[in-house]
Amino acid sequence: MSEEKQWYFVEEGKRAGPVAESALRSLIRSSRVQGATLVWTDGMSDWVPLGQSSIASALLGVPDVPVTSVPPPPTSYAPSGSTYDTSQGAVVGAWGGGGETGGPGKPMSIGGAISSCFSKYVQFSGRASRSEYWFFQLFIWLCSMVATMLGTGMSGINNGSGIEAIVSLVFLLPALSVFVRRLHDTDRSGWWFWLLLIPIIGLIVILVFLCQKPTPGRNRFG
Repeated sequence: MSEEKQWYFVEEGKRAGPVAESALRSLIRSSRVQGATLVWTDGMSDWVPLGQSSIASALLGVPDVPVTSVPPPPTSYAPSGSTYDTSQGAVVGAWGGGGETGGPGKPMSIGGAISSCFSKYVQFSGRASRSEYWFFQLFIWLCSMVATMLGTGMSGINNGSGIEAIVSLVFLLPALSVFVRRLHDTDRSGWWFWLLLIPIIGLIVILVFLCQKPTPGRNRFG
């Protein structure tokens, strides 16, 4: 008697299994495993929603179930170099995303970062990549330098404080919102901002957070 094929499935964002085919059929009948549930077994190249897997449907003898919402694969067990596009329920090249479907903040050029931060002027929800955050910080620094030079060059008198104050006001809200979104990208709340009140140590810890890689796949912030 041949040994039953062993299956894995995603439940509440974590890998479950292995379970035998007979056990998986029972889980399907009880609706614990549904068409949108990601499944994997030997012979499949990657995790696939049950309802979109011809292999799973054929082996299990269950009809294809329309998929309405595909959960992300468990980040701890995601195959290297692959992810799921939640807008299409399909596997794509690498952990990425950004956009409105969630996932890590999208890598950007300096122009893209400036455009994104100003278009999300007071948007504190969502996520921002390291490139979006640091390119915007670079842009703020360059604008501040220009403001200082313009101020000091006016009639030989240091009038830079007024111009710098205007620049600071313009950048205050977008700088704060992208800061919060960058923390979100590492799965941290924006309330970590108050860590800056701790001299030196708070600043160091925040800088480490801002330089960290994003959490792969979706997190509680998008």
